[in-house]
Amino acid sequence: MYKDHSSNIFEWLIWTIFVLSIADLTFTIVEIGLEIAYEFNPFLGSLYNIHPALFIFAKIALTAFACAVFWYTRDRILTKVGVVMVFFIYLGLLFFHIIGIIDSLFLPMNTSILDFAIFH
Repeated sequence: MYKDHSSNIFEWLIWTIFVLSIADLTFTIVEIGLEIAYEFNPFLGSLYNIHPALFIFAKIALTAFACAVFWYTRDRILTKVGVVMVFFIYLGLLFFHIIGIIDSLFLPMNTSILDFAIFH
């Protein structure tokens, strides 16, 4: 069966969203352990408070479900727009995770990396 180029890109984006979600999960667990962050999603945060394994399972299951919905509705323009948006949201989340870790581990107390930003 022939797959067009846009189908390959879409498939790559969906898999990348799943991988970025796992990276977000990993960063979140590390940051919670270092006490430099908390889970922003109240539902997932409450699951983490019950047990971290429950949080991990729910995060992976919800992401897998969302990726499956994206795949089965891939011919719809709204899905295509949504996948691109989710992709960039996860990239932004990872950026903030990295900034948060740099901020907490390498800068003096009461100093933020944003203090050094050009737009500050």
